[in-house]
Amino acid sequence: MLEPFILFAQGEKDFPILNTNDIPNGKILRSSFYDGSALWGLIDGGADIYLEYGFDKLLFQEVEWQNIKFRVEIYKMLSEKSAFGIFSVSRFKCSQEDTLTKFICITQYQVQAAVGRFYISISNERGDLASKNSMLNLFTKVLSKTNETIFNLPDLFKKELFSHDQSKIKFMNGTLGMQNGFPNWLELFEGFSDYTIYILPIETENGYINISQIDFTNEKDLQKFRNTAV
Repeated sequence: MLEPFILFAQGEKDFPILNTNDIPNGKILRSSFYDGSALWGLIDGGADIYLEYGFDKLLFQEVEWQNIKFRVEIYKMLSEKSAFGIFSVSRFKCSQEDTLTKFICITQYQVQAAVGRFYISISNERGDLASKNSMLNLFTKVLSKTNETIFNLPDLFKKELFSHDQSKIKFMNGTLGMQNGFPNWLELFEGFSDYTIYILPIETENGYINISQIDFTNEKDLQKFRNTAV
């Protein structure tokens, strides 16, 4: 494994890091910072998608609290949009989506959220109610240490018509994002590289309607896409 990129005091200042004061009678088993070159050493093949969206640094912590072990990952991305994008294509089978902060996904084993430039993931191995509650307590402590501006969705998706479905919006800006977020449209974007896509799939009685906003960085690609997608 590659050695982590340690940021020392400056790293702690930049990140909502957990410390022993946050977990009475608990232990911080590990706290490491990683930059882009070291990210593969931690998550191996999963690193590429973070780099595609725009990755800065990662704080990785292992915490033992109330006889439960937790994995805390705080990815600092280059922008609020980047963090939201990673979150939007990573969430899966959320049992709760409307608590604590705007963009959040909670299951028995994991809480994920996009909080400003941070994509936050806290997980536990047991998945029981006590572990879930302690995990959410840890997330609340992390959240209290942030002072980030929450990502602002495009105006199209702020319409009242879509208000109940906003938690389903996905943002993609490359091939890996498409593969993870909306693979059904992957063929449409073969041969294109400089684009961003927001997709909101809405379920109806007759299937799904996909509301999308697609932006290209140049007019030539836009015209080419229009000609090939029709």
